[in-house]
Amino acid sequence: QVLAVDIRRLPQSAAILITGTSNQNMAAGPLPLDLTPFGLTGCSLLVSPEAIRFLVGTGGVATASLAVPNTVSLAGMRLHQQAIVLDLANGNPAGLVMSDATTGVIGL
Repeated sequence: QVLAVDIRRLPQSAAILITGTSNQNMAAGPLPLDLTPFGLTGCSLLVSPEAIRFLVGTGGVATASLAVPNTVSLAGMRLHQQAIVLDLANGNPAGLVMSDATTGVIGL
């Protein structure tokens, strides 16, 4: 089985996709984490950054695919995802914005 996620409305047709198993905590502390001190004014990290992938798409859309083994032990596992997007027109110092987060549940 494959989990496919489209990230849309990308000004540069590229994004960094963060995937994690928690939307409550990460190794550095609780979530959400305000990213204003890092130049992402008004943005928050909403998922634990356990896997990070750079995606390049076309036409303002990038797609991430993840092969999910057909294994009973994974049933019910939650994966949370959020994107970092280059957006130089947004006005914040970093020129980056964070998407909202999404959650997927693995089923068999």
